[in-house]
Amino acid sequence: MYATGRAPRTRRRARMRSPLRVRAARGLAAVGLAVSTLLPAVGMTVKAADPVVLHVGTTQDLDSINPYNTALVVGYEAFQLTYNLLVDFGENTEPIPGFADSWTREAHDVKFHIRTGMKWSDGQPATAQDACFSWQLDLDAIKAKKIVGLGYIDPNVKDAGVTKVECPDDQTMIVTTDDPSDRVYQAYVPILPKHIWGKQTYTSMAKADFKAPLVGTGPYTLAEWKTGQFARFVRNPNYWGKQGFEDEVVIQFFKTPDTMVQALKAGELDYARDPNANQLKQLQTEPDVKTVVGSANGWTQLAFNTYGTGTGKTIAGGGASTKALQDPAFRDALGYAVDKKTLVDRILGGFG
Repeated sequence: MYATGRAPRTRRRARMRSPLRVRAARGLAAVGLAVSTLLPAVGMTVKAADPVVLHVGTTQDLDSINPYNTALVVGYEAFQLTYNLLVDFGENTEPIPGFADSWTREAHDVKFHIRTGMKWSDGQPATAQDACFSWQLDLDAIKAKKIVGLGYIDPNVKDAGVTKVECPDDQTMIVTTDDPSDRVYQAYVPILPKHIWGKQTYTSMAKADFKAPLVGTGPYTLAEWKTGQFARFVRNPNYWGKQGFEDEVVIQFFKTPDTMVQALKAGELDYARDPNANQLKQLQTEPDVKTVVGSANGWTQLAFNTYGTGTGKTIAGGGASTKALQDPAFRDALGYAVDKKTLVDRILGGFG
């Protein structure tokens, strides 16, 4: 769930919280997200010379700043600030220009035109070669029947039916697919700078040493990350789009939803995500809080030891505890037996 606080304020670094290592289920988003927004405080003044900072609260810490090694919602939020996709998502999830400003399809080929004059946050030119490098990394892993890092990005290329990518010049990228569907426009592949990561392969990228400040083409760049405390983003001076109102975005990590909600009520946060169902209902009665509830394009999972090698050999330190758990039909029966509506009603308060 999400919550936003009062009007963005000048930087208040002393309010960063104590360390935490909260790990969520490996979903890209939680089902049944809720958003709470505090209205701007009356009479608050901000000097023109002071940086305007948006303070965001979350109960998830970044697990990595390598896009291929994150499995948490907060990680994808961070990368959306820093990088562009080839084609971005609009307000209603429709395809809109991103790293590419236009595209055309002819049968199985999609020709993307990359923005002219675009630059990375370090000032280097951003071209089709960067996009080809990023997509080819995933395509190489797919052809080798491997994954890149945790394996959450390359399936997007596989599911889109991509068979080849090529860049005949710096403004053109051609993606060949095995069918003429529009899935290629929804592929979540952050475009990374080739001049920094070009020597990486799909096998080495998982161990690539990503450090702040990150270099991207998004509206902000990660300037500072302190594990268990906060991640601070500053404006990308070379961003090709309209600059946001805030000079900085600070994602602040909390140990529990309770401490996060208290910070929201105290005006220490402008936005917070994942208050629990009871907290959301309480926030709905707050005169200075606006709550918005919606759905997300992801899942929450209950995981148990079902994995098997397919060879009959035991997996050291893990694996399915019984042969029954390796049977897809048995696992399907377990899923059928779970009363999902009761879980949503009792645990999520109906927000799911």
